[in-house]
Amino acid sequence: MLVSAACAGGTVSADGIDSAVSVVRAHARSHDEARAAAAQAGLSVRVLTMLPIGALALVVTTRGSRPLTSPSLILVLVVGLVLNRIGAHWVRDLSRRAATGAPDPAAPLLSSLAVSLRAGLDPVSACSGWRDINATGRAAATLIDEHRPLREALVPLASSSPLGEETASLIVESVSSGLPLVPMAARILDRVRDEERRAVDVRVRQLPVRLSAPVVLCVLPSFVLLAVVPMVITAFPHGLVALIN
Repeated sequence: MLVSAACAGGTVSADGIDSAVSVVRAHARSHDEARAAAAQAGLSVRVLTMLPIGALALVVTTRGSRPLTSPSLILVLVVGLVLNRIGAHWVRDLSRRAATGAPDPAAPLLSSLAVSLRAGLDPVSACSGWRDINATGRAAATLIDEHRPLREALVPLASSSPLGEETASLIVESVSSGLPLVPMAARILDRVRDEERRAVDVRVRQLPVRLSAPVVLCVLPSFVLLAVVPMVITAFPHGLVALIN
């Protein structure tokens, strides 16, 4: 997508290719930072999901499995294992979502626009190349093909997200004022990168709060069922009531 945007009039533009490479590198760096931050935030919870299973294995190897063979206790262990696996899957899913995030429909359009401007295309021609990127770009390209004014053609972009609304106004104002296109392309790319970093920071900050749900509902109960209950049963095989008496 970015390579085709870097080709103005069928010829490869060095400035366009350089801009496309910069966009790809910035996106990869942002993605790597998000994955590292999400992995760090979810590491302690993932370790916590493994502790009950380790504790149960320790109890079985040191004290034997005979006290753990009653049907009621087996049912408790099965419930604990189910809760543990649900919690582990829940944690992995939340971490994956924090690392990837929901894509902003305006971001690939604006990156393509900035690369095309650096390659020498005018804004209208650059926006007409959005057709194959996503639904928002297809709607804008259709309006451009219908020879609608640029402000009207960018309505789908402006309504897609706050980033799209902000940059659509910037594009219209820059074109109507006759401002140079290359500085505008640089401003658009800077804005896209800032928005990507902000989105990553928000997702990472929200992850510990979201991880509290699987911890409270699944991980901690499984710890009690898989670790605490077997330890108590094996320590007092004749029952707590007999011990009290």
